[in-house]
Amino acid sequence: SNLFIKSDALFRMLTEKKSVGLKLLYVGMGESAHKNFYTKSLPNANILDLHEFTENSPNLFTTPSPVLFNRMMKKLNILETNEVVFYNGISTAKAWFIMKYYGHPSTRILNGGIREWNEKGYPVNIHKSAIDYTTTKCTTFTAKEPKEEMLIDYTEVLEKIGKSDVQIVDVRTEDQYDSKEHNGKGHIPGAINIPYSEFYTQEGFLKEKDQIN
Repeated sequence: SNLFIKSDALFRMLTEKKSVGLKLLYVGMGESAHKNFYTKSLPNANILDLHEFTENSPNLFTTPSPVLFNRMMKKLNILETNEVVFYNGISTAKAWFIMKYYGHPSTRILNGGIREWNEKGYPVNIHKSAIDYTTTKCTTFTAKEPKEEMLIDYTEVLEKIGKSDVQIVDVRTEDQYDSKEHNGKGHIPGAINIPYSEFYTQEGFLKEKDQIN
């Protein structure tokens, strides 16, 4: 699938000098993400902190405005011609979604993440700081017309609750769905729970189609 890249293929790109224009981004949220990134990361990687994409919104899962998106592309020095590879767990899905929503043409996720990368014995870097390109003069990728069909807002969800031809799926953990985490916020009426972890193997790989029940 063009959505994922395996660690072997990524390593070949790096060693065969085919990585010109390749952007590796560790994806996380907040101070813990920065700490983990500085401890160990892929060669020449940078960090994408999703908290910076929310513009201080109380909702951590808000999709950024075009202005904020463009600001992040500038900070990370991402061009339209760059191939972008995200890694580090479920946060990569949000980063991939945002990039696709605003029309970046080449965005993938490292299947198996840094865990498999380490198990293969591939090289890692110890970074002392993130790289901020905000002051550079290069022209970076700017948001295209948003793909509105990828999103639905809460008013549309309210209209669809209880309709026989609509099934709302909550992919959070079972404890979050059952209000045992995140301040007991519960779930949308009628939503069924299929935790995102059901789609991944214990080793962190996306399951094959016939492995998903």
